[in-house]
Amino acid sequence: YVGLNVVGGKVKDEEEWAERLSDNINFLQDKVTSVSDDELDVVVIFGNTGNISSNNHFFKSLDNLVQEWNSNKGTRERKNKNTHALPVFYIKESDNNSRLKRKFIQAEDLILVNVKAGQWPPAKISIDTAGGTFTYNDEWSLEYL
Repeated sequence: YVGLNVVGGKVKDEEEWAERLSDNINFLQDKVTSVSDDELDVVVIFGNTGNISSNNHFFKSLDNLVQEWNSNKGTRERKNKNTHALPVFYIKESDNNSRLKRKFIQAEDLILVNVKAGQWPPAKISIDTAGGTFTYNDEWSLEYL
């Protein structure tokens, strides 16, 4: 699990903005590549904003990273010896209804999860790495393998 403060909103200092977005990508890359393939089943990112024009650099870079992780390393070997690509879930709050969107940019294994703001009880998200399923509030699920 990785929490990122992805800047969004009005750009006041373009240089600082670009540096923060790049720092997030570098931090994420360092964290993921520091874990061996046999110990890494999924990547879950908690972010505070979505893909908007002012931070599009971050999301394009994230999309490229996900594609790179899955193409350069081929298939990964999970603990139970099944192989699969490395799914990456980007979870953020949304004013709209909760939803799940696979391939929300280009990478097949980059999955956006919008969680409705202020809902009670809070969202319950489960990821079954052995079975390859993602479940939201026991209402809907996605097989990601």
